[in-house]
Amino acid sequence: GPDVALTLGARTGVLLPLGGPGETTYIVDRFYLGGAGGPVRGFINKGCGPSDARRARVDASSEGGADGTPVSVPTGGAGAGRDSLGGDVMAMASASVAFPLPNKVLHEAGVYGHVFADVGATVPLDTSA
Repeated sequence: GPDVALTLGARTGVLLPLGGPGETTYIVDRFYLGGAGGPVRGFINKGCGPSDARRARVDASSEGGADGTPVSVPTGGAGAGRDSLGGDVMAMASASVAFPLPNKVLHEAGVYGHVFADVGATVPLDTSA
């Protein structure tokens, strides 16, 4: 028979803060999607979800500007310009199909085609009520 494999997956999560109304969760505890090996392929690390404009860091070791104030240094790295905020609620789903390619040499070498689709989202939880 044909060597076709169908894979389906889904994942959900909710993070609730400890305490009363108005409390927030710690940013390090939140859900993030994206990145190599992550559940939503095609995004940079933590690149799928809420983000905020990155503020330039102040380089304390610099001589400063003409008026003696520290100089702002732009930050770089993956997703330069945005900082991931993560989410308290996360949902994602994926589907993939692996199939043999119509080339005898590739088939004998164990090379397969692979088509996939991933969707997902992370959002903050409103605890103000």
